[in-house]
Amino acid sequence: MRKIRKMAQLGMVAVMTVSLFAGCGNSADSGTASDGAEAVTDTQQQEQTADSGTSDGEVVELNYFTWVSSADKSYPANMIAAFEEKYPNIKVNVEYGSQNVDEYLQMQKVKLLSGKNLDVTTIRAESRQSYTDAGYLLDLSGEDFLNAYSQDYLDMVSTNGSVYCMPYGMDVMGVIYNKAMFEEHGWQIPDSYESYLALCDEIAAEGITPAVQGYKDSWPMAMDLDLFMNRAVVEDPDIYSKIESGEAKYTDAMFQEIFTDMNEYFQTSAVDPNAIGMTYDQACSSFATGQAAMMIHGEWAVSALQTAGMDFEIGVFPVPLNREGEEQRGIAAITGTQVITSFSEHPEEAKLFLEFMSTPEAGKMLVDGSGNFSPVEGVEADAMAIWQDILKLPSTDFYTDMMGQAACSEMYKATQMMFIGEMTPEEALEDIQQAQEQQ
Repeated sequence: MRKIRKMAQLGMVAVMTVSLFAGCGNSADSGTASDGAEAVTDTQQQEQTADSGTSDGEVVELNYFTWVSSADKSYPANMIAAFEEKYPNIKVNVEYGSQNVDEYLQMQKVKLLSGKNLDVTTIRAESRQSYTDAGYLLDLSGEDFLNAYSQDYLDMVSTNGSVYCMPYGMDVMGVIYNKAMFEEHGWQIPDSYESYLALCDEIAAEGITPAVQGYKDSWPMAMDLDLFMNRAVVEDPDIYSKIESGEAKYTDAMFQEIFTDMNEYFQTSAVDPNAIGMTYDQACSSFATGQAAMMIHGEWAVSALQTAGMDFEIGVFPVPLNREGEEQRGIAAITGTQVITSFSEHPEEAKLFLEFMSTPEAGKMLVDGSGNFSPVEGVEADAMAIWQDILKLPSTDFYTDMMGQAACSEMYKATQMMFIGEMTPEEALEDIQQAQEQQ
């Protein structure tokens, strides 16, 4: 059902364990060591060099490009420090890309096109297929470190029958709400799209902003659009793969109806009229300071809310995809993955880096530092307990992971224009379909 069956969603790339093949100044061919000591076998050499990270004691530098971090960058700095302590002859240079999706993708494409100075990078789910097809990624199939992940997660990240991406972060979507505010006003948790809109009207009637959005940054558009785009998967689980093959189009009747409903939603009390002028960080600050009752986002937003000074307890309920009388569904997926570039000059050291990321130690750092779930088996995520009820529901994947990259990027732009009244649903869908055909 996803265009990339498969690669990873949590976005995450395969890490490989590997022994490094390096000489230690001894001659294996002669069968004797240069200093008269007993000869060292190839296997012993590999074991010795794996511990140090290199064969000759020289420092190998890995270049790592990612968007995943805590607000203060303490993660992944702590994870990298722990890795470098284990492998003192490997140094990881980390560069952080923009939190704006389009800007991040552009920066990453430039690096990949250059074919140099990039060893490991975090890729978004919508990029997996195109990057694999372009030959940018190293095939990680069969690497031992992949045993740290369930087969379901590996299936999620597989592409063209192979694993090029290591599962890295698992995301879950929900409606985050201010529990104290709800209790004070006696507001009830909605269980359908209709009751959610009714709740927003009730909250707005009391002079409080029902939900806050950061539409100025394009990617937060995707959060509210889950209310509509994920419904396409409920109606037809194969809809996005059909679009990829040309069997279906974004201009078809189903999406015409979805975008009409979406356009009407923009005019309801559920959407802050000032959303287009607010960034993601500003939206988080607005919610954290009690200026809004709710925000639709994933678990990644919790650390941002805490950084913004949130001092109240939050709760989470499922994004109301379902209409009255339909069963509730959750939204969860592996959205970010780690990959090794096919042109890396240090693939073995890069595999060691991914291998370390696949340990429970590193997985716990991810959970504690970035707020993402970790797909590594054995990682506890106590801080994420509020999301567990959503994870127990029948789940749909992130629609953004199933859309083509170009179509997804165009959708963000088109829906921004719809929101400000500069584009009709029909015009938006035509642009999205054109982007789909040109990618």
